[in-house]
Amino acid sequence: TSVNINNFIGGINKILGQDWANDKLTESKTKIIFVMFDEVIKNLTVEELSKNGDFKFIINLENIEDTMNKYLVDNVRFKSALGLSSAVNEIVKKLEGPFNEAKPKGTNSLLGDMLVALGGTYKPYKASTDPSKPSDPPASGGGGGGAPGGGGGGGAAPAPIVPGEIVVPKEETEPATATIGKKEITVKTVDKVINVIVKERDAVKAIEALRKEAGKDRESALVVELDNVSGTDLNIELSDKIFVALSKEKVNLNLVANDIEFAIPYNALDNVRIPSGAKVVLRTEGVDKDIAEEKVEEDQDIKKVIDLYLEIIKDDKVTKVSKFKTPVTVKINIRGLGDKDKLAVYYLNEEDNILEFVTGKIVKNQAILRLNHFSKYIILESNKTFEDITNHWARTYVESMVAKNVINGYDDGTFRPDENITRAEFSKMVIQGLEAELVKYNGEFNDVKATDWYADYLATMKKLGLVKGYEDGSFKPNAEITRTEMATILSNIIDIEISKEEVDTALVQFTDKDSIPSWAKDAIAKVVKAKIMVGNNNKFAPVDNTTRAESATTIYRIYNR
Repeated sequence: TSVNINNFIGGINKILGQDWANDKLTESKTKIIFVMFDEVIKNLTVEELSKNGDFKFIINLENIEDTMNKYLVDNVRFKSALGLSSAVNEIVKKLEGPFNEAKPKGTNSLLGDMLVALGGTYKPYKASTDPSKPSDPPASGGGGGGAPGGGGGGGAAPAPIVPGEIVVPKEETEPATATIGKKEITVKTVDKVINVIVKERDAVKAIEALRKEAGKDRESALVVELDNVSGTDLNIELSDKIFVALSKEKVNLNLVANDIEFAIPYNALDNVRIPSGAKVVLRTEGVDKDIAEEKVEEDQDIKKVIDLYLEIIKDDKVTKVSKFKTPVTVKINIRGLGDKDKLAVYYLNEEDNILEFVTGKIVKNQAILRLNHFSKYIILESNKTFEDITNHWARTYVESMVAKNVINGYDDGTFRPDENITRAEFSKMVIQGLEAELVKYNGEFNDVKATDWYADYLATMKKLGLVKGYEDGSFKPNAEITRTEMATILSNIIDIEISKEEVDTALVQFTDKDSIPSWAKDAIAKVVKAKIMVGNNNKFAPVDNTTRAESATTIYRIYNR
């Protein structure tokens, strides 16, 4: 790249003449070399105005102002060059006249090719198709500016060519995206490992253009489509400048390959020092199943082991990132690995030599992991069952929720599906099903002690707004939960709107609808509409207690929404 930049600068020197170029700013750098550094070049557009070879030079100073300021700070020897913006404007004015007068044979096209290779924009002449307009607009002449503050003339600046596609949905709650793909990456396979390099200039351009298009506060993401990349043995390389741009513009990064996806928040690496000129490499590697054989139970089968790690590489120094400031979401393709109702992902804690449950969430054949760190992760299929559910109507739901670490059986090998469940037991089941992070109990209810096994679960339920407790400040954790109480809790989980007419329609099917408390009608109608709860023999049975099987079934339906 440095050779290309030097060739480009050499071509410009021929047009400008050495007098201007040799106007020294420092002992070692000439004015032309200093002004035409790569951050300027990538914001430069050269537009051919006529078939005779008249040109217009446009530099978007707005896009590079912050970069120029940083450049001056990072390069101490250039601190005296306070007139950098003026010098950039001056080069625009200086280039047009001499360029159009000289027209050295082959120079124009050569400079255009170099400019595009360096990340700038070259717009060749295109004759007008409108017969009412002349094909050749007048040349801008010497001194025609085009850059902000760079002098008059030259006409409006052409829209810069932005890599990929920018989409800003009308619905403001939906994120804006800039999607880049095959043209903006290079892919090479070495020893069955797929190596992907995201092109720095294209990615940074897309990030900056996305933020400008989306506005200051809109949630936004750069999406890198790796649709020609399959498997989970791959290295994805990005430059430090890409992460600087993501952080500065507050744009998230989504890397989407066929078998694995990463959603990396813009501030995920804010707690990590990335040296200037470093590479950030995300590596994924399939690992032999034997590594975890001794750690799984007899009723579990290992389906896949994958090692994820993130490295920062500068020169010969490699630093592994041990923790993220904000969680990174990883989606792993589980198609063909087994029964997705019985699959779950575990973290292989090699320090303590144990497996730790991560998630059982499977959406569209992808396991969804929210990770604070990378390590080795194992996808297991559970074959666990219980002797007393062999012929039970809820067997499928119970076995699935056991596999997802939501519920457990008893030490004697039973599940006791038809026993009633308490308010505390159901609360634990809900929190396990939501895979919510527990909060410490802090006296939320007057009949719960911090030492009670369910205390943190109830505190978490209250924090999430799923329960309030009774008016006297109690929770009654050991009371058996009714179907109305269960419906009220579940209605606070599901995101569904329901009108008054829909409430009546949902409840009219039950012959005992008049026994439903008025305060609970909306909640029950919501869970009925969402098919989370159903009746039996045309009755909802609002005051009946709930069994362990019924509870497992409702959580299964919530879990798989």
